[in-house]
Amino acid sequence: MTRRMSLWSLGSLWSLMSLALAGEASIEQHLPADALLSLCYYGDNADIEKTALAALLKEPEVAEWLTTVRTAIGGANQLLAAMLKVDLAQLQPLLGRRVGLALLPPADKGREPQLLIVAKVGGPGDPARVQLDAFLARLGGLAGGAAQKLQLGGMEATQFGGGICFALRGEFSLVASTRAALERALDPNAPKLSGHPSLKLMGASAGTPVALLVYDHAVAMERLGGGLPKEAKAAFDALGLSGVRAAGLRLGAKGRALVGSFLIHTQGERRGIVRLLASAPVDRALLKLAPRDADFAWATNADAPELFALLIAVIDAVADAGAGQAIAEFEKKAGFSLRNDLFGALGRDAVITTSGKSLFPAVIVSQALKDGERFDEAMGKLIAQLDAAIKAEEGDDAAGAEFRSFRFGNHTIRYLATPRFGLPIAPCYARRDGRIIFALTPIHLKDYLAFLDAGEPSILEAPGYKELEGLVPKDATSVAYSDFGEEFVAAYSALGPFLTLVHAIPNNPVPIDLANLPAARTIRKHMFGAISYSYATDEAVVAETHSPLGFSAIGPLPTMFVLAVGAGVAVPALFEARVAAQNAAGMNNLRQIFIGLRMSLNNHDEVWPANLGALLDEKLLMDPKVLVAPNDPAPPQVGGRPCSYVYFLDAQPGLKVTFAELVEKQAATQTPIVWERAPFGGRGRNVVFADGHVEMLDEPAFQRALGRLKDALKGKRKGGEL
Repeated sequence: MTRRMSLWSLGSLWSLMSLALAGEASIEQHLPADALLSLCYYGDNADIEKTALAALLKEPEVAEWLTTVRTAIGGANQLLAAMLKVDLAQLQPLLGRRVGLALLPPADKGREPQLLIVAKVGGPGDPARVQLDAFLARLGGLAGGAAQKLQLGGMEATQFGGGICFALRGEFSLVASTRAALERALDPNAPKLSGHPSLKLMGASAGTPVALLVYDHAVAMERLGGGLPKEAKAAFDALGLSGVRAAGLRLGAKGRALVGSFLIHTQGERRGIVRLLASAPVDRALLKLAPRDADFAWATNADAPELFALLIAVIDAVADAGAGQAIAEFEKKAGFSLRNDLFGALGRDAVITTSGKSLFPAVIVSQALKDGERFDEAMGKLIAQLDAAIKAEEGDDAAGAEFRSFRFGNHTIRYLATPRFGLPIAPCYARRDGRIIFALTPIHLKDYLAFLDAGEPSILEAPGYKELEGLVPKDATSVAYSDFGEEFVAAYSALGPFLTLVHAIPNNPVPIDLANLPAARTIRKHMFGAISYSYATDEAVVAETHSPLGFSAIGPLPTMFVLAVGAGVAVPALFEARVAAQNAAGMNNLRQIFIGLRMSLNNHDEVWPANLGALLDEKLLMDPKVLVAPNDPAPPQVGGRPCSYVYFLDAQPGLKVTFAELVEKQAATQTPIVWERAPFGGRGRNVVFADGHVEMLDEPAFQRALGRLKDALKGKRKGGEL
């Protein structure tokens, strides 16, 4: 202490930092705080050896099988080393050490993100350090260029070929993809991950840390948000993710269990999915509504109307404000409000479970009900609209949708029937004791109602739940239990036979005997149930799962947040996929149109028909829908029929042109004959050429093709412009 005080009195902060870093530093004190992603691995955590997973791996049968796996992996490493010219097996000693990784924002716009790796490798002569030094030397040699010695932050560093840099500080080795990233790590004045507020919040999670990951959403949006598609930005805002400071995942060891924790660090007003997750505490007694033999049970009090409004807001944001208007028009036509009359009739408390063990999960949703009559009326109007839509789509009055009812004991079960419009499910519901119960088929619903009527044991009486329920905090906003051990063993037993197909891979360079797997009973000995719960604090929304592997078949907050983030990223992707599918359908329409044109040419001495309607009149096209592009919002009437396409003779009524005359000045592959009337989706127009091939052309390319067509028709026009 005297020495440190003297250092302070001399003002030598750097010397103090060097002393601290050489002795007591951690990987978190080297990773910059402004990283997009930070990953820390604690391979030296002794508590891992106390877990059920560690005990399973020590089973003689499992250990023997893992020996064959390690042998195969060794062979794979040799193949990989031969390809990469560097042996990744040299990094194996790091599995028992502490390692950190940071993905930093690019130094300049348009550049790649920077990578930094920090590992606690010990002093000179330590096996991990010796192996890493050999690996870095080889890696540096592959980078090309002479090694340069640098002075960074008072430390000596090495840079290879103007790229990869590394340095040693005490027991720590630092490797970076750029000099700037290494400078950030060595700069004592640069904020570090150890001071990141989200990391401090994650410290309250259960168990000693095995691994953790921090995603800094604020930094990502600040540095990279400008490159996001507008649909993704809109979806993030609608979901309320713009108010998220950061998110973190943490794996801890506590007794026999691994504890998976998920944290959303919030700032400012909570909106969207985050507000839904930070709801009031749930009554865990609701789990009495789940059968004891259920695969899982999840109790929550999320507000149904708010969840519906959130869904519409996300769709509306992605679909350029079209969903809200479409919903409003639908509600006006149907005579009821989806939010107020359908979802508004539901209460908050919900239990999602199964009716028991089954090959396909018999999912049951039991929801509090505020106004059953209002719900029934709204549902009837909804089915009436569905019936009309099916009839219109199928063109068959015998097809449609209707609600059918039957009695089961003291219950009335209503289910959806869709005559001549085959659905593999029959969604149904029944009302009981102030709740409404939904299922995908009546057989599942009857099984669940029989459980309630008989007063059979619930999941609250399951030994596994009783063992774990004390872990759930009193203020939990949701709680879930799953028979994870049995589910895992069942999946393992079912998957085993299929893994033997690996043996059929010809010349498999990495053979692993997947037929001789450890026995299911050996696995079952170390499996147990899983309990998950979520809760909210002033700064964060947190979820934890205690299980043999740190995750569960169902985890309340992880499931919902992954869906939320997935919506923010995947909804735009789905939107893109929908546009792509519509575009493919439009191209297929053009191919069918060309086939009709080709048959017409064959029938009329190679003279092009006067218009596309002639193809329908001559039965060369059987379906008028072929003339309508799926992504055309309002196809105009052409010849009394809706049509999304322009035919090259539309502006030349009465003109007769043969195939040979059209292509005498240029190749058929360059001559457009039918095209979309507008660049639907903003990407370009689909065009079919005289040889039958279809292309999407951007507007400049389309105008050039149109110019070639005009040249081909010079001297043949009767008037008008294309």
